[in-house]
Amino acid sequence: MAIRLSEAMSALGGSLNRTALADIAIANPGEGWVSLPHLAEYLVQEFRAAGGEVIEHAGRACVLTADGRATGVRSEHRGEFNADRILVACGPWTPDVVAPLGVHIPNGSPVSMLVTCTPQQKEVKVVMNMPRAAIRPNPGNTLAVDHDWYEEDIVEHTDGQYSIDEAVVGQLMAEAGHLVGDGRPLTAASWKIGLKPIPGDGEPVAGELLRVPGCFVAFTHSGATLALILGEILAEEMLCGTRHPMLATFRPERFHA
Repeated sequence: MAIRLSEAMSALGGSLNRTALADIAIANPGEGWVSLPHLAEYLVQEFRAAGGEVIEHAGRACVLTADGRATGVRSEHRGEFNADRILVACGPWTPDVVAPLGVHIPNGSPVSMLVTCTPQQKEVKVVMNMPRAAIRPNPGNTLAVDHDWYEEDIVEHTDGQYSIDEAVVGQLMAEAGHLVGDGRPLTAASWKIGLKPIPGDGEPVAGELLRVPGCFVAFTHSGATLALILGEILAEEMLCGTRHPMLATFRPERFHA
């Protein structure tokens, strides 16, 4: 909904730089954020408490099949694991994992960057998406900052690593700092560069591969907002064999119509 900024500033607190914002803005009261490392740690603890086993550093994996059906996975460093149903959820590498099965999923994953700033004096409680910077709260009274205008400045090296000119990071921090406090540039504490998982048509890909029964996929960008519901729906499908109607338009076979 569109509201006048003067009506919302008191609710948003004094952390925002009012001069950087238009008088009319779009407010999403339900917009939130989550620290993915903390969420992942919590889910892993729940998984282990339920009797699950987490195997780390297994390396690249491929899907094993027999008679056209998935029978498990083979890992680069930890050997084979047999299962009557498997889930391929390998982020931007998901299309590469299912390609040997004769399944094509377009991959639109760009190389992007996320920057974490140093702790702020005033707590920022809102998520902001602006033309030159997107910010969200982060643990330790820090902010996570990103956007897409600098993606062409990221350099990929022959060893698969990425780098970017620190001046570009500084420019992003200046854009983000203009949105909060007194408008001074933020100071970058760290930044990470990698592939942002996005299917070729921009929509989530979730469900069983019709060409390879027993093999399910989950490939989407909005992991923080969709991971929990997708996990619940896919677990139900894998256990019960009933296709959930909420996944009707997101199934991988849409690319083979």
